[in-house]
Amino acid sequence: MCFICGIVYIDEQCHMHVIMRVSFKGTCTYSIRDSAMTRLSDTSMKKKHKTSGSYGRLFDDDKIGLVISDVQSTAIRNGNELEKIIERRSNPLKNSEVRDLINEIKSRTIQDGIYLLSKDSYRNTEISVQNHEPDYIIVQANEMNVKITVIEMKDGDDFDTKKSDGELETLTACKDFIEQRFKISTDYALCCFNQKSHCNIVQGLKNRFDESHVMTGEEFCELVNIDYKEILNERESDATDNVTELVRRLIACDKFVVALESLGYTKIR
Repeated sequence: MCFICGIVYIDEQCHMHVIMRVSFKGTCTYSIRDSAMTRLSDTSMKKKHKTSGSYGRLFDDDKIGLVISDVQSTAIRNGNELEKIIERRSNPLKNSEVRDLINEIKSRTIQDGIYLLSKDSYRNTEISVQNHEPDYIIVQANEMNVKITVIEMKDGDDFDTKKSDGELETLTACKDFIEQRFKISTDYALCCFNQKSHCNIVQGLKNRFDESHVMTGEEFCELVNIDYKEILNERESDATDNVTELVRRLIACDKFVVALESLGYTKIR
């Protein structure tokens, strides 16, 4: 067990943010949950807009424009948040451990188990591929054989043809490189974390992938032994916070309140 302590910051909306954590061996008496989704309330603390840009012109109101700009900024940052969520829960190998693992693969002395390699894990090692960085590499070893799977993780599930072709090119290049270098059976998969249907994933990828090379988020989590439903529940909670924060900001905009009142809503503030 590991005891976790640290420093937290509570903002004016009563959201808790972990600033620093320290862990050491002992008895774990409590834990603090990190955000599972990027929060709109954090965006205003990290980025101040000087102008509302095109959104201000769209609504003819700088205040509303700033709110929508913050929403867009939050959505962009949220695209990178999924990897952090997974890695907090799955504990990928460290870079030095990957180097040891590669030596064990080459010498055929690898111990049974499932090993998760993130970008930080495998970067600048023999298993990394020049000009390509898939999100994860999973090594599965048992007494019978060793299998390597190259995985690209996506929060969304609808891509244009060019994007789908690019993902396929990256994954197949990594697969071929690893297979040739280590003489080990290697496969690839594109995982759409929020999709539950292989068929829907294939359609979202414009049929550039077949069903044997796509993966659902639940399948990925089961493979690396993390709780898929727990992640979804936490993200749902954070999404609810985002709705509350969005409403709070919009009703602070006079023009938005006037528009609501014109639709028959009263007592907005």
